[in-house]
Amino acid sequence: MSAALAMVVDMGWIDPVDVYALPPRLSDPETRVVWAGAFEHSGDTRWELFDAEVQATSLALDRCDALEIENSTLDGVTFAGQPMPRVSASRTVLINCDLSGARFDSLRNVRFVDCKLVGADFAAAQLVDVSFERCVLRIVNFRMVKLRRVQFVDCTLFDVDALDLDAEDVAFSGSDLEKVNIDRLRARRVDLRGARRLGLERVGSLSGCLIEDRQLAPLNFALAFAAGLDIERSAG
Repeated sequence: MSAALAMVVDMGWIDPVDVYALPPRLSDPETRVVWAGAFEHSGDTRWELFDAEVQATSLALDRCDALEIENSTLDGVTFAGQPMPRVSASRTVLINCDLSGARFDSLRNVRFVDCKLVGADFAAAQLVDVSFERCVLRIVNFRMVKLRRVQFVDCTLFDVDALDLDAEDVAFSGSDLEKVNIDRLRARRVDLRGARRLGLERVGSLSGCLIEDRQLAPLNFALAFAAGLDIERSAG
């Protein structure tokens, strides 16, 4: 362990550090064309969006089972479909998009900026080098998701089911976490210090996570229940 992360093992204290979780490795897309309104099809139900800039439109995805986005910028775009396709994206930026109900398989080198992700489904997805900035994630499925170098900046995470989450190098700067289920969390370098709220549920272990001492009070009950402690409510 490096000197910057020197730890007193028996106490769990760690000296102040600026960087605990490694940040995402992000690069901007280099789009070549303005989207003309038609997808490339690889088979009848697998659609592709490559090297494109897409502005202020609604994407009708009803007949699509899988959508692959690569090296593209989407600004003011709404995903519409019933059911939604499984989405994979790489080297892509999504700005001010409504992705409510979207289903994600794989994200690599992707930025979400000012996006709405209500009811989004990331179940069993792999997110590598991903940044969520000022995004709203409500009633989101993060079950069995693998996170590698992912950051949530000034985001709202409410009613998030993150059962069996595998998280490495993840940070929550300026974000609110409320009703976030982290049962069976496996964490390595998860930085919770910058979170404004820590509403964690079903806490089994926070090994591999870092908080500030001032954040202990909101976690008191979650940690007590995790330790198997019964607590009597005060009369009145």
